[in-house]
Amino acid sequence: IPRPSIQIGEIASKMLMENIRNSVFYEHQQILLDTSFDHIQKTQRVHRSKVQKTSSITAAIIEGDMADALQALLPEFFNKTGIQVNLNILPHEHLYDVLYEESEKSDTDVFCVDVFWLQEMASHGMFAILNESIDHTCLEKLDIQPEFLTDLAIFDGHIVGLPYHYCNQLLFYRKDLFDRLDLRRMFYEQYKTELRCPTGWGEFNAVARFFTRKYNPESPTTYGTTLASRFSSAAFCEFLPRLWSYGADVFNQKNQITLSDHNAVRALKNYCESFQYANPSAKENWWHEQVHEFSRGDVAMMILYSSYASPLSDRNASCVAGKVGVSPIPGNCPVLGGWSLCINRNSKNFNPALEFIKWACGKELAVPMLLLGGQPTCRSVYESQEIRDMYPWIQKSFEVFPT
Repeated sequence: IPRPSIQIGEIASKMLMENIRNSVFYEHQQILLDTSFDHIQKTQRVHRSKVQKTSSITAAIIEGDMADALQALLPEFFNKTGIQVNLNILPHEHLYDVLYEESEKSDTDVFCVDVFWLQEMASHGMFAILNESIDHTCLEKLDIQPEFLTDLAIFDGHIVGLPYHYCNQLLFYRKDLFDRLDLRRMFYEQYKTELRCPTGWGEFNAVARFFTRKYNPESPTTYGTTLASRFSSAAFCEFLPRLWSYGADVFNQKNQITLSDHNAVRALKNYCESFQYANPSAKENWWHEQVHEFSRGDVAMMILYSSYASPLSDRNASCVAGKVGVSPIPGNCPVLGGWSLCINRNSKNFNPALEFIKWACGKELAVPMLLLGGQPTCRSVYESQEIRDMYPWIQKSFEVFPT
């Protein structure tokens, strides 16, 4: 029987507060909540020994929290199906080349594909077409958001994979600092405007400067922002939102490079200025290092993909748990992030590989994957009130998807 405990708690506390405020005339009431039993199914778990395994597949996957979570949950898949999965966990900078190499062979059955690579690799015919295997009924059962399927797993009208992981850029900021009256007064004296979560990149740098102790000795944080540019992918994810926000682009309508355009230069100068308000190690940082800096309380703001943010809520490791605000990034032109699981066109284990990607991307694994550091693409994750309360940025990440 489903019991929406978060909702019950909120209703009960509101009733209690109403009783306290107006106890003389408070009328007792009973509230019945509607519950749906449609999703409850009787399941039977099948346990198989290693001797009884039916097949074995290999998957090339990006290293990080997603891989760690999947590795921890694989015994459940083996118990359920008897399929042994061997994970080849690779760093981001190596995975791209490995996928091209393995697409010419049959050794690797499943590819973990960055959204940035999907169209390029699909156009080379690297993936098996799944239209006949993934129908509407299957998608409903997997509970995948239709928007994610369109952008993360479809090429030229064909389903070439399943969305495994979704994320979007958000602005994380120290809400407790932005709410402090002394800091708000100090900011107004300097800039003659209100201290708020920045909505433009010029304002972002002004706020970052204010919170950088080098330029403001009274700042409670050492740096105003975090940055990461160890790899080109992290650098362009910081630069492109600025570029688009300033009304520029990489190419014009004639496919000519326009990075020397006046607005493109303004965006680049803004990006370069931001490094003055970040840790000097930013040039060697990756997204994980950004999270560590912010969690220590050293920084006031951080542009980050939502899927990397779960440590911020860990009160055992984060000094800022419960103090973090979330907003769309300045300019509201984020770079979409995400990964899909695709099947190698040369795989000799198509059916076991299909079972694996359906399990890894489906509803059954959504909540465990989220709690272990991933960000699945299932509706249930974005509709759960408990998850919204635990990770406030989950819903915000989905809300900015159209942009």
